Amino acid sequence: MPESKADAKKRAKEKGFKQSQVTKGDDGYYIAPYGVESSAGKKAYASLRSEGKSKEQAAKIAHSVDNKVSDEDMKIIHTALVNASKFR
Repeated sequence: MPESKADAKKRAKEKGFKQSQVTKGDDGYYIAPYGVESSAGKKAYASLRSEGKSKEQAAKIAHSVDNKVSDEDMKIIHTALVNASKFR
């Protein structure tokens, strides 16, 4: 269920979530699940919950978005390290 920002932050604190896990959807605020760290993953979770997806469906997709972002970041880091090693 969507909540007001204050209610979502209060509930997050009570449940031991970080305040950064509270994210805005189209119809209110949601608490993104543990393990979803990227802003893209959190936004995906809130957007899917706003569309009526279940917590489980939204969490699976948010985790896959998070993993995708992480994989892309790792590719960028790897490419930068390879390019940097060429100049040594």
